[in-house]
Amino acid sequence: MIREIYYFFSRKFYNISIKQLASNVQLHLKGRVIHGEYVKMDKNVILGENWLIAVYPEFAGKINPVKNRKYGVEIEEGVSVNRNMTIYCADHVRIGKNCMLGSNILITDNDHGMTADAESYSQQELIARETVVEEECWIGQNCTILAGCHIGKRSILGAGSVVKGTIPPYSMVAGVPGRVVKTWDFEKHEWRKVNDENTRK
Repeated sequence: MIREIYYFFSRKFYNISIKQLASNVQLHLKGRVIHGEYVKMDKNVILGENWLIAVYPEFAGKINPVKNRKYGVEIEEGVSVNRNMTIYCADHVRIGKNCMLGSNILITDNDHGMTADAESYSQQELIARETVVEEECWIGQNCTILAGCHIGKRSILGAGSVVKGTIPPYSMVAGVPGRVVKTWDFEKHEWRKVNDENTRK
């Protein structure tokens, strides 16, 4: 009963700042959203304590792609996140249905400019590229998903992986930088190792 009351008031609180918040979401009150008018959460989403979703329609005097979108961050039905998740968005971040995320996760769709002989890096415009985690992925603890990453459905990211680029569906990823170490064999119903030259696009 206490848990139900807690999340009832949590939904009331975040309904003020998040544009579309579906029923039955469970958002820890030790969380923060910046520019929630660009955020959408579907039903049965669970976010543990110390989560942060930060959307940047403008930065360093420049308009970012997200400003022209209806939603910048979309967290689909049944997504479950442990504690300490951070999402930075300047374009579009989507987490697909029924994904499971461990603790201390960073997901971003942008980088700071890196021109060494210009103004300070913190003042350079953001370089934004859509980041997508397709449905039913498992993201292990302490993972970082970088700008422009597209993770295929039912993939698994091992703890501590730093992932960029395209990860095919039904892949198991490990390491820094993250590479595909196994893929699912539908005939044998098991994970099989892959050769190094075929690990990641």
